[in-house]
Amino acid sequence: MRNEEIERSASDLLHSVGVLKTPIPLHRIATFLKAEINQQIFEDMVSGVLLIKGDVRHIMVNKAHHPNRQRFTIAHELGHLV
Repeated sequence: MRNEEIERSASDLLHSVGVLKTPIPLHRIATFLKAEINQQIFEDMVSGVLLIKGDVRHIMVNKAHHPNRQRFTIAHELGHLV
């Protein structure tokens, strides 16, 4: 995808979820996309993982990481999902 397509896709998603201002409610977006967010223990070098099996979608985030890093990781994995 080109940058313009990515930005349009993100804007369309936020509009569909009804998000009009920051901070972006990532858990609400995950719920809209039918994904569950879970904290897990990973090696420090692993920030997160997106698992998809059939209709089941899980975003696994390293619970040892700082909350800001976890938020970035969740957003990153949502990007992969979209």
